[in-house]
Formats: sequence, C-alpha cells, structure tokens
Amino acid sequence: MHAGKVENSQPLQAVLAFLKLRGSAGATTWQILAEAHVANPATEISALRHNGYFINCKYEGKSNGRKVYRYTL
Repeated sequence: MHAGKVENSQPLQAVLAFLKLRGSAGATTWQILAEAHVANPATEISALRHNGYFINCKYEGKSNGRKVYRYTL
C-alpha cells in the first residue's frame, strides 16, 4: 500500500481532525463521509493507520440494512 503522509494530505488531515473532535464517542463511516468530505473513509482510516495512528473500529450492527462501523482514535 502506498499511503500519503498526513502532513501532505488534506483528506487525511480532515479525517484525523474530525476523529480528534469526536473524542471517545468516535465517528461512524457515514459521519466521516459527511463531515470530513472524503470519498472513501475506510481508505483514509487505513492510510492513517499506515502513518502510525491507532484507530479502533467497532461493528455496531445494521441500520436500514447497512452495516455500521464506528472509528475511535
């Protein structure tokens, strides 16, 4: 995987800032998509992990037939 560096990537910075803002409540994939304005939150999370950030992912069940995941820093 070739992940960009946080200091050079607006999308990574946006996702990281949003996760920090959410604190222990974390954020769902949909919330990251809507608030950080990134096309693929899971890819950005993966890149942040590649940059050394520990991001936990918890499956929360289904909503309207879709799987819901919550990410916390």
